[in-house]
Amino acid sequence: MNLKERIVFTALDVFSEKGYTKATISEICKKAGTSKGGFYHHFKSKDEILDEITSMYFQEVLDRYDRLLDRSDEAVITLLESVFQTINSYKEEQLSKWESITKLYAHRDSHLVIRKLADNFEEVTMKVHLSLLEKGIKSGELEVANPKALAKMWSMLLIQLYAKINEIVANPNNQDLVEEFHQFALFIEETINFSIKSKTRAINVTTYADEYLHQVLKKMKDLGFL
Repeated sequence: MNLKERIVFTALDVFSEKGYTKATISEICKKAGTSKGGFYHHFKSKDEILDEITSMYFQEVLDRYDRLLDRSDEAVITLLESVFQTINSYKEEQLSKWESITKLYAHRDSHLVIRKLADNFEEVTMKVHLSLLEKGIKSGELEVANPKALAKMWSMLLIQLYAKINEIVANPNNQDLVEEFHQFALFIEETINFSIKSKTRAINVTTYADEYLHQVLKKMKDLGFL
């Protein structure tokens, strides 16, 4: 890693340990093995590091979304389901960092980091959903009254669905949370299918959601977190 990358990853560790507000530039410099001059050569503030963290986090997601949108020969319903699968595969790969993620979420003053990540996730996912919905309308595969509003709502619902998975991982023996997750996935599926009026087939959310939950719980056990 070059110095800039080292500062970013060190800052994320410090944010996880101390919380974003309490973390200091001095601590980040010390753990990164650099002077404040080295820090300020790349960043003006902690806020700029936060921007860099979210940029790095989402660049890979954006690359995957771009590859998905390049699959222009596939049915729009298939591609819409693939958005969910794309998020699942990326999030599953990030599970090895669960300990750091848990520490980050444990700090109430890390809400700026968490909020920024959530806002970015919602924005980029909304754009993909909107692009596919508009493609489906144009091709005649879908009938959507307000694609922009639907794309935004869909992305917000997914954020809530993944938040429920985090709750289950934190409380793996709570079957009420599992049932609540299944019911919410079904609600998303029914809401989306009512809204898109597909000419071909219904979109599947519940099966992919259930498969992902099982994959998460299995991987967390394999990694020793459960």
